[in-house]
Amino acid sequence: MPEPGSVRRCRCCSTWPCCGWLGWPHLVLGGLAGFALGAAVSLVLLVAAGADRHTAFPFGSWMVLSAVLGAVAGPSLLPALA
Repeated sequence: MPEPGSVRRCRCCSTWPCCGWLGWPHLVLGGLAGFALGAAVSLVLLVAAGADRHTAFPFGSWMVLSAVLGAVAGPSLLPALA
């Protein structure tokens, strides 16, 4: 279950205001990068730090980082991903 702060952060700093006005590719990159970044860090913590499946991982920080990644680095990342 996501932490309550993540839900508030998603509502006020979602990928739509940051990336939506740039176009659909930026919006998709900004939206999906949060899941990829969160999954990568979670896997590292599960393997290296001994966390288990009941450990809570914050997701809001990855949503904000992915929105910034989609808005700022989107023009350079999108041709490489296509």
